[in-house]
Amino acid sequence: MKLHTFMTSPDLCGNEFTAPSWASWRIVARLFDGDSALLTAAEMELAKALTGRQTFPTTAPPQLFIGAGRRSGKTRFASMFAVWAQKRTLITSLQ
Repeated sequence: MKLHTFMTSPDLCGNEFTAPSWASWRIVARLFDGDSALLTAAEMELAKALTGRQTFPTTAPPQLFIGAGRRSGKTRFASMFAVWAQKRTLITSLQ
């Protein structure tokens, strides 16, 4: 399951990350998934502003580094990311 899907699933994360204030983090999740092609034009412009890049990878990167200020939601995002990563690792090990 991709990070963006996990993050926006009502069954897994409720509505925690669906508010407009989480738009930037949802874009980060799309970029981490390698799904920049799924961004809207407005989201793509925000992604370019956030990253300083004009093009984006089409596959998931091996690492994610985020510079975020105080009260930006990074602890909640990191917690959700950790649960997603553990779920992904567990499923992979069971296959």
